[in-house]
Amino acid sequence: MALAADLDDRRRLIVLVVAFGISLGVTAFAYPLLALETGLSATAVGLLAALSAAFQIGAKLSLPRLLAKYMDRSLMIFSMAVMMVSAAILISTSALLGFVVAQIAQGVARGIFHTASQTHSVRIPGIPARRLALVQTMGQLGKFIGPGLAGSLATISLRASLWAAVVLTVGGVILGSTLDAKPPYQRDPAVLRTPIWRRRGLGRGYWGGAVSGAWTGIAESFVPVMLVRAGLPASTIGWMLSGADGS
Repeated sequence: MALAADLDDRRRLIVLVVAFGISLGVTAFAYPLLALETGLSATAVGLLAALSAAFQIGAKLSLPRLLAKYMDRSLMIFSMAVMMVSAAILISTSALLGFVVAQIAQGVARGIFHTASQTHSVRIPGIPARRLALVQTMGQLGKFIGPGLAGSLATISLRASLWAAVVLTVGGVILGSTLDAKPPYQRDPAVLRTPIWRRRGLGRGYWGGAVSGAWTGIAESFVPVMLVRAGLPASTIGWMLSGADGS
């Protein structure tokens, strides 16, 4: 009985991770193109992407305390709700303030969700490395689907693609509430005093992640801008970005 419950929890988590990945892919595609459509410059698009990244870093830095205070399930639900707000804002407004708030919300959501979902996955009984690899792969699958889906919907309008993100994240909030309620982590003060980049075996991964994040920021902001300037339609851009995520 317990084994079946763990399997159901894992399946729900995988669906949730894919849904978040798709919504992230949709917004990463739609935000730069929508910004250009409303008259913002390429420089502004880059600054907005940097703002999102800054808040993502801030969210990640707060995770040791958040995971010690809240259930990882609660953090995933929160991330889904924040991502939903992010997309809903740009459905309703084209103001610069709307883009600022949407990018901040997106950064916070992605900064919290990935770690919270990975944390939940390794706490399900079994071999943690396999589940962690599965969660990472399925999240990437979602990011692969997202831009292509958004590009196809953008043939109607860019805001139509954002509705897909809203629907997915609303469903994610509901699904997240059905995950097993695992208690918050107990913090180890001795470990927290050592910065992650100085911990044995983690330094290379830390700096590798920084390089990867820098490239992702470029790919998700200026590559769509360059493709728009080249005269490609939104649907083509979406599937090209999906191809880049899947490669």
